[in-house]
Amino acid sequence: MCTGHHAAVCAGVHRGSVVGVVGDGAVGLSAVLASARIGAARIISLGSGNPAREALARAFGATDVLAERGDAANAAVMQITGGSGSIPPSNASARANRWPPPLGSPGRDRWSA
Repeated sequence: MCTGHHAAVCAGVHRGSVVGVVGDGAVGLSAVLASARIGAARIISLGSGNPAREALARAFGATDVLAERGDAANAAVMQITGGSGSIPPSNASARANRWPPPLGSPGRDRWSA
């Protein structure tokens, strides 16, 4: 749980944040829980499509659960946030960058699985 919490803190999650969590394993679910505890307004869980993990993500505070990957995930997040995107507390490690990074940016490759 501390890894997910640390990821949320390092990403700058705060009350009212829109957060994207990539992954619904132990770290991702902990990041969802930490983001909810911190007070994020919207938590988007980008998971595996596993119904049990989706249910856990929702129980832990995810407001949206998506199974899309890659460009489809970027498009889905941008659509449901009205084009504003989100900050990521987790994608297997803490990354404190805006998600998704602009196309062609130096950090873009860090978001591909």
